[in-house]
Amino acid sequence: MNLTLCREDGLYHPGEVLTACWRISRVPLERVQGLEVSVMWYTEGKGDEDFHVHHFHRQGENQIRRSGLSDARSTHCKLPETPLSYQGKLISVRWCVRMRLFLTNGREIVTEQPFYLIHPNLVSRTEISAKNLTGSTVTKNHLSIQSEAEMNTRSRQRITRQPSGPSSAT
Repeated sequence: MNLTLCREDGLYHPGEVLTACWRISRVPLERVQGLEVSVMWYTEGKGDEDFHVHHFHRQGENQIRRSGLSDARSTHCKLPETPLSYQGKLISVRWCVRMRLFLTNGREIVTEQPFYLIHPNLVSRTEISAKNLTGSTVTKNHLSIQSEAEMNTRSRQRITRQPSGPSSAT
């Protein structure tokens, strides 16, 4: 599975349109039961972890069989004003596009592509991009932007077993 964003730097401002494109290969069409693409934020750190799905796109088995898997697909959404990405000592707010591919054997394949939702007055894209080219971390007004290499290590793929019992994904 390949999941990409419309901006290589992964930096978005509130109100902008995010486009996520994906392509699925090396998975036989007959093994696919469903596909979900979500634009979401989640918290990490001390206390309860929270998450919220801002945009959700699902394709069922019939839709996938009609359209196939070979062509690239995309989804679009307008990003909200808040919450902005935040990296703190006690809590962090992170944004990502998550794609889940459900297989007929009960397994699922999940991949995430992180991005940053930043206020245009805090840090400019040019400033961040210039700093990222050197591989350093930019910190301004309590906003920590990681280097491109750090972002790429956050992007991950994993295969998990579907939990037993009724699924909340359908």
